[in-house]
Amino acid sequence: MSGTSYNNVIINLGDQATILGAVLSITGSAPSTASVTVTEMLGGGTFVCAANDCTVAQHDDNGTALSMNGKLFTTTRRVSVTGRVTGISGTGPTAILSVLLDHSGLTVQVTAASTQSNGA
Repeated sequence: MSGTSYNNVIINLGDQATILGAVLSITGSAPSTASVTVTEMLGGGTFVCAANDCTVAQHDDNGTALSMNGKLFTTTRRVSVTGRVTGISGTGPTAILSVLLDHSGLTVQVTAASTQSNGA
């Protein structure tokens, strides 16, 4: 089975992928390990990761969570989360991917359409 990414590229097991989303909520007091609930850019699903699994664009905001690239961020901020695809259920853009996150080692499930494929 394979999924189809946001950028219309086939996603296979073992591929590196970037999940695109926006921060829905942040809990916890340690900035880099705070739990971040992310809403997928497409598909509408949510997943929870550590703050330091996220990367954010350059900005002037303050926030309660600290990203992998050293930027504080808060809710509604767009984030990218990287990982390796370890499972695929279904096909095409609606396929559900299991993604092992690069930084925390957590595994999350997201729709293929909310990811960008970075290849193997």
